[in-house]
Amino acid sequence: MKRLTMVVLLVMLVLTGCGKQKNAEQAEHVPKKNEISIFYIDLERNRLVEEYYQLKGTDLSEQLTEVFRKFTLADSIDKMSPVGSTTKLVDYTVSKFYLKLKFDERYSNMDPATEILCRAALAKTLTQLDGVKNILIYVDNRPLLDRNGEEVGLINGSNFVDHSDGTYSGEVMLYYASDSGKELRSCPVEIASAEGLSMAQLVIRQLMEDPGRPGYRTAMPEGVDTISVSVKDSICYVDFNDKFLKAAKDVSPEVTIYSLVNSLVELVGINKVQITVNGEKVDLYQDAIPISGLLERNYDIVLSE
Repeated sequence: MKRLTMVVLLVMLVLTGCGKQKNAEQAEHVPKKNEISIFYIDLERNRLVEEYYQLKGTDLSEQLTEVFRKFTLADSIDKMSPVGSTTKLVDYTVSKFYLKLKFDERYSNMDPATEILCRAALAKTLTQLDGVKNILIYVDNRPLLDRNGEEVGLINGSNFVDHSDGTYSGEVMLYYASDSGKELRSCPVEIASAEGLSMAQLVIRQLMEDPGRPGYRTAMPEGVDTISVSVKDSICYVDFNDKFLKAAKDVSPEVTIYSLVNSLVELVGINKVQITVNGEKVDLYQDAIPISGLLERNYDIVLSE
């Protein structure tokens, strides 16, 4: 699904109710210790419903059990659960980068609008728990696919924007070079929409700048700029000027490439990246990294924080 289509759909469906329709009690709510927001789907299936819940468990396993129990017992006259109503959660596993959720085949039976709401409710709820940065959804032991047959990939709560006026903002996980220039370090960055720029363009622009924090630095070559950036069928096409071919000082070629790729695939609707320079494909970047084909995420060179 295209980036702009996803953004519009999320603005219209997910947060019309979640942002504008918060009542005065919610707006004035003072969070308690260990309190999170659990998100459900309203019965008309056109918005999210927020409910505050104070966690009792102290470790992630206990908290996940609590939240899933809340989900499965949630159905009422005003809301439905993203788990248990239309599908069944079969299993889940936790890794360094994501919480993997395995659903039965009924998940695929949801209409697209309801599925996006389900995805949003799960991501916005579960990524509030310490130790859960992203979620990854599997259906009947296969990765969740979008309507174009592409893997949806990693999802986090910031993918689902909070604005109803057509703008968007949120925290995005970006990948910068480490001090040595031989590894990547992940870094959550708040970005906001600018006139005429897509989220992919904003991410690339951010990667070109100094992150301004110790232990992190840009992996992009000096003077590099984009000629065009577009997203189609879950692929982000990035065309750079010829400055991209110049090596970034003291940064390995692999770090430069996957600083870009790993950051872009964090966005909803992007699973792969195609890089060109002045409109032409490049076989090997710095005579070391093949980049002529479609590039996917690579976490092997990401430092564990």
